[in-house]
Amino acid sequence: MINDYYVGSIYRDESGIQTHNLIIYSTSSISPSLTYTSIQQLSLITYIDIPNFPFLFSVKGNYTDDTAGWGLQYVYVTSGYCPQYCQLCEVSFKCKICQSGYFKYKDNTCISKCDQPYQKLNGSYCQDFDDETPYSDYLTYDFLNNTIDPYYYGSYTLIYQNGTNFIKGSDIYYSYLNNLRIFGGPYIWAQAKFQRIHDIIDPHHSITIAFYILYGPAFPSDGLFIYTIENNPPISKSCNSFQGSNN
Repeated sequence: MINDYYVGSIYRDESGIQTHNLIIYSTSSISPSLTYTSIQQLSLITYIDIPNFPFLFSVKGNYTDDTAGWGLQYVYVTSGYCPQYCQLCEVSFKCKICQSGYFKYKDNTCISKCDQPYQKLNGSYCQDFDDETPYSDYLTYDFLNNTIDPYYYGSYTLIYQNGTNFIKGSDIYYSYLNNLRIFGGPYIWAQAKFQRIHDIIDPHHSITIAFYILYGPAFPSDGLFIYTIENNPPISKSCNSFQGSNN
């Protein structure tokens, strides 16, 4: 709020974290502290007209979950018409050409890396999965960092298992590899079937599902990763199909 005038907000609903008049510039996980088991750090950006006289910046919380909390770490107030690391912008706050070593992003800013599992380079443009189709938006994205969302985690239902699984615990479905949280992994499950149901309320004409398959060094040559979407025929993938690739 500026001088008690509403500017923007961030909140969570059944679809996850949402914003109004705010841009989530980056998301990261930091070490747990106090009584929290996980802490997620978000960098937020908003563009507003600052009055030419002293102003009051204030933040108000309206948490209804007594197991969670929030805090404010830094507040930066800057002026300018071009995003940081931008070489050329012909429209205010929208970069057209980024400096060397930076990539243009969908919010018209410049970023230094384009190496997330859901991103790919298209020339000098860093493209997210939800940016491939016009007017598309994320329904959900899971296992992208170390943040654990109990709502999404509980949405995975175990349908079937065979052999020795869940050595670390019957309700532990994930592990860590190279500082990434992955679904499955060593001592978690090797022969199991899960179900994830998505409810899409808004009108839509299609959906895109993207994920990476990580094969361990002991994955059998005749082993298969099998997935099914709705009532379509199952699709099987073997590690031999991806020799020499990163999947």
